Amino acid sequence: MVSEQRMRTFLIAGAVLVGVSLPANAAKAQGHNDWDIIWQREMPRPTTVTVGQLGSLGTELENRDWQMIATGRHEIYYQPSTDVRKVAELYSLIDNVYEFLAGRSPAELKTPIKVFLVPNEWGRSRCDKASNAMRTGDQGDVDFMLTSILHEETHLFNFAFLDNRMQGWWAGEFFCIYFQKRALLQAQEKDVRQEVISELPNGPRHGLGELDKAGKKVFDEAFSALYFFEEKYGREKLNRFRRACLEESRKGHAASLSDSVFAGVFDESIDRLEQEWLKFYGWSSTTDVGRTDAGDQPLNTRISYAVDKASVQNVVQAMANKAGVGYDWTKSSAQTAPLCRRWVRNFRVANQPLNQALRKVLDPVGLSYKLEGNAIVLYKK
Repeated sequence: MVSEQRMRTFLIAGAVLVGVSLPANAAKAQGHNDWDIIWQREMPRPTTVTVGQLGSLGTELENRDWQMIATGRHEIYYQPSTDVRKVAELYSLIDNVYEFLAGRSPAELKTPIKVFLVPNEWGRSRCDKASNAMRTGDQGDVDFMLTSILHEETHLFNFAFLDNRMQGWWAGEFFCIYFQKRALLQAQEKDVRQEVISELPNGPRHGLGELDKAGKKVFDEAFSALYFFEEKYGREKLNRFRRACLEESRKGHAASLSDSVFAGVFDESIDRLEQEWLKFYGWSSTTDVGRTDAGDQPLNTRISYAVDKASVQNVVQAMANKAGVGYDWTKSSAQTAPLCRRWVRNFRVANQPLNQALRKVLDPVGLSYKLEGNAIVLYKK
């Protein structure tokens, strides 16, 4: 059953999710016990069809009989063993998925979209652009099944825009997971921001500009970034970002999104965006900045350092040396003077990771850093 809260808020603002039942005389007409009426839901009588040519969706789905019901935008295929109550609830909700994505995508997706509920499977969803179809297991609850469909339909909307080009991490899996996970958390009436904080108690390990380089290792971090973008800048700016990601992929730039894409959409440098992202969740820093596990180790090295008076770059160089990494004095000075020459007085860190110690000295003067090769390089925020 759909709670009152979910009736008000699920997926799209203003969507009416109506609980339906059979007409009052249906039980008598069909010879049912009248107690059965309470839990029956209205949906069309299914037709029996055989489907072929589903491409990568799975040959085990082809050339077998399916029960099928059609909505305005979808065709739902299921086996007699599937819980018909789930099918009926999906029937009443599934077109909301299309309307939601149509309002957030730069391309139209042809309909009907075939949706197969595969018996005795939990999830294992995927889609096939050639057959305009998707599959998911029939063993999850309706919330899980519907948001799994939302994930795959996002891919299909992407394919409608990109044709045969690669999606890229931002345009593809990051946005698919964002839509799926946020809708599921909303259906469960959970506080999304608190869920992010509980999943990433120490903050993200990568900077915004490095997430797509890490790929599937940073799904939680990418989700937190997209939720921040929408909550901070609104749906329209997030839609512009989604379109920009897709346009970059269509140009063949799917491998890595340039910093200029973020700046062009949100009117902020990526360093500034990153600081706002961290602040939104109450995180102090990333362990920065897209390194592999081996590359991150110097930044996590704990150091102790104290000085009564020294320039910012002298402090940075001394702390970097303690962690076993270098400092690119020439490049840093050229990019950040005169800020890097400011005096630091009575500076102390005790047994702190290098990345935190660097933030402590750099944040007050408006500087940031990156580990390039085996040397710290300073940048203006």
